[in-house]
Amino acid sequence: MITSDVYINGTTINMYGKCGKISCARRVFDGLQSQNVVLWTASISVYLQNGCFEETFNLFSELLQEDVKPNDYTFAVLLNASAGLSALKYGYLLHARTMKSGFTDYKIVGNSLIDAYAKGGNIEAASKVFSGVTLLVGMLSYVGIRMMA
Repeated sequence: MITSDVYINGTTINMYGKCGKISCARRVFDGLQSQNVVLWTASISVYLQNGCFEETFNLFSELLQEDVKPNDYTFAVLLNASAGLSALKYGYLLHARTMKSGFTDYKIVGNSLIDAYAKGGNIEAASKVFSGVTLLVGMLSYVGIRMMA
């Protein structure tokens, strides 16, 4: 029987992901009676960690169908998947969604937006994000923008 402890379940999902056992991680997730945003994000991260970028977006679609509200970490994972695909279409859509959800000014989201735009080849958009969040995200964003130069 799977425990109801979010920390234990999230750690178990993460462990399977780090070991490349995607199906085991998914089995744990699917076996849970209650799946909150933390567990959804952990499961989405498994696909990202293993280079299954498209699958991260498929699981995100499931999250939305279940009417779970994504958090800043969920968006950061998805933006990293967008960067991994060098797919600006996902980056643009996620940027709009983060703005609507109020997460754009979160450090983890700002840095992920910069990375997604830069890896997608839109340096101008990356610079605009950087300029808009400089005061909030500090040196980490500065380092990210410098690495693009």
